[in-house]
Amino acid sequence: GITWFPLLMYFYEKAAKNKKIVYGVLAGLPIGLMFLSGNPQIALYGLLSAVLFFLFRTFFNLKLLLFPMLSIIIGLSLAAIQVAPSLEFSNFSVRSGGLSYEFASDFSLHPYQLITLFLPHFFGSPLLQNTYWGISGNFWELSLYSGVLPLILATIAIIHKRNKYVLFFAILLLFSLMFSFGRFFYLFKFFYDFVPGFDLFRAPARILFLFSFSLAILAGFGTTIKENKYFKSFLFILIAIFATTATILIYINTNSKQIINFIASKGYALGNNLE
Repeated sequence: GITWFPLLMYFYEKAAKNKKIVYGVLAGLPIGLMFLSGNPQIALYGLLSAVLFFLFRTFFNLKLLLFPMLSIIIGLSLAAIQVAPSLEFSNFSVRSGGLSYEFASDFSLHPYQLITLFLPHFFGSPLLQNTYWGISGNFWELSLYSGVLPLILATIAIIHKRNKYVLFFAILLLFSLMFSFGRFFYLFKFFYDFVPGFDLFRAPARILFLFSFSLAILAGFGTTIKENKYFKSFLFILIAIFATTATILIYINTNSKQIINFIASKGYALGNNLE
């Protein structure tokens, strides 16, 4: 479902820019494919974000609401062969009355795991002799790493490239990160309690694909800044990241014995050789 999200954003951008209904029609295709992917949670997060992007781009012009409405109708019609029976069968699911908060907030991103922005394998990896010991035991959905250079470029874009795109994707980046904290932050609890449908899904960290997408867009804008005066910002951020990483690595090396014992005590690090 994630793979179709950029195409949906592209068609909504073209629709907002050119104000041609054909792009609203074409946007129905990725919507339908997102819902046919088998993960309605990803489709819902992606669709809501794309619609908000379109409204933001058109300054909430109600006359242009026809475009996203038409695309949603077309998309759901294309996916109706799966969506309709899924809605019917959902009445017999354990989720029909909503999930408990404890279950819905499972696979929340712990703030400690922000370190994976800089060190993707800090908590180990299931591919490295099954050494993963991170919280929740879910390596794939709880790792934030997108590269150090994109972080630097995105930060420069937020500081120096003030336009509507940077503003929207900076907000989306921050929102998706705070939402992914799940039980460790109040934002997910608010949506769980007050926004219909959000009590039907678990794993708040699955929204992090919006974080990665927003970071990529912001990094792209960061590459368009050519003024030499911004080189100082680039250099300062780079030094800060390397200093933070070096401090962490020194701490790990100094306390390696205690850390290894901690890893060995975790149930997720099974059958690994910790010599």
